Amino acid sequence: MIVQNEMYSIDQRKMKQGIEKKQIYFDGKTPIPVSLTPFLIDKCKYDHLVSKSELVLEAMETFLRIYIEYEDIQKHFPELSVFRELSKVKPEYKYWIHLARFDVTETIDGSFKLMETNCDCPGAILWVSYIKQIYEDLDIFKEISSKYEINAQATDDPRLFIKSLIDVYKEVTGKNQDPNIGFLSSEYHPVLTDLDLLEKLAASMGLSAKHIPIQKLQSVENLPGWDNKPLQMAFHKFDAFIDENDQFKYCLYEESVSEVEEYWNGLKNNQFIYVNSFPSAMVAENKRILYLLKDKHIQSFFSEKQKEAIDMLIPETFSLTSQKLDQVKEVINNKDQYVLKRVIDTRGRGVILGKFCPADLWSKHVNQAIDKPFIIQKYIDQSKKIINNPNVDPTQISVYQSLALYLIKGKASGLLCRSSIDPITNVGKRGAVQPAYIISEREI
Repeated sequence: MIVQNEMYSIDQRKMKQGIEKKQIYFDGKTPIPVSLTPFLIDKCKYDHLVSKSELVLEAMETFLRIYIEYEDIQKHFPELSVFRELSKVKPEYKYWIHLARFDVTETIDGSFKLMETNCDCPGAILWVSYIKQIYEDLDIFKEISSKYEINAQATDDPRLFIKSLIDVYKEVTGKNQDPNIGFLSSEYHPVLTDLDLLEKLAASMGLSAKHIPIQKLQSVENLPGWDNKPLQMAFHKFDAFIDENDQFKYCLYEESVSEVEEYWNGLKNNQFIYVNSFPSAMVAENKRILYLLKDKHIQSFFSEKQKEAIDMLIPETFSLTSQKLDQVKEVINNKDQYVLKRVIDTRGRGVILGKFCPADLWSKHVNQAIDKPFIIQKYIDQSKKIINNPNVDPTQISVYQSLALYLIKGKASGLLCRSSIDPITNVGKRGAVQPAYIISEREI
């Protein structure tokens, strides 16, 4: 659906004003661009995607339990050696992957492929409901809602995620009162998307909550906290990357744990509950899991339905090794068919698309990735779509799209569409957001 002329101009202005009023910012400072062109997905198609995604997530939960038990599985993740013990800390709650955001691409034939799992600290969950709240006050939405039946998403209630944190706290402690909630970031490589919004939303719910860098936590009766309030429930939002030694760097601190002493002591002594778990943040987040889920030995732990969902949803993915140089040659000679990705990175960093890379440079990148923390993934071709440009009034642009499917406590909960003129569809890379709706045809 393309909006034009005067209605477009008025609605686009209202959208921008709404984004700024609600302070929906990328990384806490840049208002996100939102196109007036919605992403509409048929309910049957969405339900199929959800059923397969939830089965893959179940298998990932099983994989994490295998990982902490078996050293031969841990060896598949050499970049985690520095943080190995932390990556094996078993949480006390049922869903080790409390919050995930599956980044999914729709192929030319209409099927879906899972490109990344995002099980560390996926961002923008509040954008789903907040953007729709603004959008549904616009004239364009009246046209959509008159034509289609709009199906509810759990994330239509912005309180959903915070309520899930409270549920985990009560599940683990057996206590009935609401906890003090810390939305924790780090001063080292800070990532801030959602955190201020979550703090404001929690306050509106009558909760004691704060967005605070872990370097600023104080001692409150020998517990980490702030303003005389001990931290009881935490949502971790820490960046991560692969350093120059090919090791996983989790951005809790820059040099040593002494920089985050109150947090670290509280962590070691189990003085607060936190999500996501470290196995989720370090192992389920790691892109190696995409090919390990297809490993025949590992699949012996999965149900037939889980294996079917994995085979259907996850594209061909593998690592490059010096033991398989024929495979390396295949990737170099057929660059348009492959994508090179660093196993841990965020915001579209560390991703090289062979189709858009000069042959000599592609060959160099691939050779440098042999026996290194990278994966190769089959390139998924997709049709570009025409949407209203959120930045220039009133023009249209041709974009690539990807879907962000949020899953909370094992269940699909909401959908967001990201679009970009860049084939890497990240808001930080010339990207925008489209409100996503699950639709059914109205009965006549």
